[in-house]
Amino acid sequence: DAEYVLLDATSTIFPVHLFPIEGLTPEAAYVEYVRRLLEDDGFAVSDAEDGWLLLVRDLTDRGGDPALTADVVLTGISERFGLGN
Repeated sequence: DAEYVLLDATSTIFPVHLFPIEGLTPEAAYVEYVRRLLEDDGFAVSDAEDGWLLLVRDLTDRGGDPALTADVVLTGISERFGLGN
């Protein structure tokens, strides 16, 4: 029921390896968890700076950068881990 999620997209993926997704590497699981937040759980990127992503549930009237779509964010994280698209 969190309203905000703060992610470090430049560091290690800990603690994702504690919650593996069968058939995915830890890096791919991290991207999948972020995808689920953005596409399934109603979060959107409110701000992104210096490798940090601030996700907010229901961005209505909270500002945010409309250029930071789920596709843009997921592509950037995937590239960071060398996963491609």
